[in-house]
Amino acid sequence: MIKAAKLITGEHIIGQFKVTNNEGINSYMVINPYTIDFYEVSTTDDLQFLSETPKEDIKVTNHVYFEKWIPYSKDNFFIVDYEMIVTFYDPLDEIKDSYIKKFGDN
Repeated sequence: MIKAAKLITGEHIIGQFKVTNNEGINSYMVINPYTIDFYEVSTTDDLQFLSETPKEDIKVTNHVYFEKWIPYSKDNFFIVDYEMIVTFYDPLDEIKDSYIKKFGDN
């Protein structure tokens, strides 16, 4: 099952989480984890005069993107200590669907 988690570092990661116990230490295995980030795009009819454009004429859209959580690793699963996780949550359908479309759900 695909879940998202907020870590104590402030990162939001998405992946498949499983509870594991390694030598008596509770932790989670996260499979195919990616960070969830977004950027804003502001648009107006004339970007050249953005600073002079009235606020109501500026349209802002948010775009979500994913980055591999640990980009220099060959592995696609990692063990995360349970104390690193602030909370789990169900990501918005658009985010979950985009993740599954790009990376699969297993």
